[in-house]
Amino acid sequence: MAGAITVYIDTIMHATEDHARILESFRDVLGLEPDAFDTAEVEGHFHNPIATATARLRKRGAREFLDRLRGGISPEQAADLSGTLPSRISGSTLYIRVGKQDLVSGRISLKDDDAVRVRITMPVYNGQTEAAFRNLLHLHH
Repeated sequence: MAGAITVYIDTIMHATEDHARILESFRDVLGLEPDAFDTAEVEGHFHNPIATATARLRKRGAREFLDRLRGGISPEQAADLSGTLPSRISGSTLYIRVGKQDLVSGRISLKDDDAVRVRITMPVYNGQTEAAFRNLLHLHH
């Protein structure tokens, strides 16, 4: 099962933010090198310049990222994640948001505002999707 895990990471970086610093925070906090990201310059809703950074991790890279992610959140946030897990799952995908500014400050936190989007997918064929994600993230029910 470990080889079938894929993690997608998407973040938006505004023109006023230090893009290099944001990408370096992924290395410093989550062990993910800046060159793992594909970046693109796009135009925002109000014609403002923004950049997107996306990464796709598979197999060992996905597992290592998830171990660091889970190990970096507080016990309180792990309990919150465990309690909200069913609402974060759609099909065989789990959706999590990580606070971008906290990441730049060297911390991992689950936040909805100004967040890095993390999608975790893995094939689950036996209808035990929630249990599979609990096991993957070492969450107790």
